[in-house]
Amino acid sequence: ARVGRSVDRGVRRGGLGPVIRVVVIMAGGGGTRLWPASTPTRPKQLLQLSERPPCTLLAAAVERARRIAPLEWIFVVTNIALVPAVEAALPELPAANVIAEPRPRSTAPCVALALLHVRQRLRDRGCTEEQVQKATLTVLPADHHIGDLDLFTSLLELACEQAEEQGGIVTLGVEPREAS
Repeated sequence: ARVGRSVDRGVRRGGLGPVIRVVVIMAGGGGTRLWPASTPTRPKQLLQLSERPPCTLLAAAVERARRIAPLEWIFVVTNIALVPAVEAALPELPAANVIAEPRPRSTAPCVALALLHVRQRLRDRGCTEEQVQKATLTVLPADHHIGDLDLFTSLLELACEQAEEQGGIVTLGVEPREAS
């Protein structure tokens, strides 16, 4: 398989026409893992952890997402109480791309909610039903640090290509080196 970045991020040519790539970033954290630095109103993905951009883990996640999709196809799902903070942290992201989770319910409901919003947005933007059905969805957490961005981008590209070719789900993970 070919690994590399495409110049036209977010839309790939498939056998049936353009395939749209969408990224959903899960940013609903409760602010408990890095307490007392993080709190429910300022979870770790919104903490300024660096002096140089991207300063927050959420901003870094959006930067990674922009490597495979245009900003218009990047969505952030967050706790309803954090919507204003996320919008302030990501002024370049369209406000309509911030999805308010009514209650934190873990990963599967978060992704299902995002998928409902994404499908509607694709339809509202004039995508055909076939494009809606064939769109590739990448789900990323907002609170991870990724050291090698080029390698990560290559892996995401490869995973997207595999999902588009096989019509399935591809999961990326890190093989543990020791028990935690």
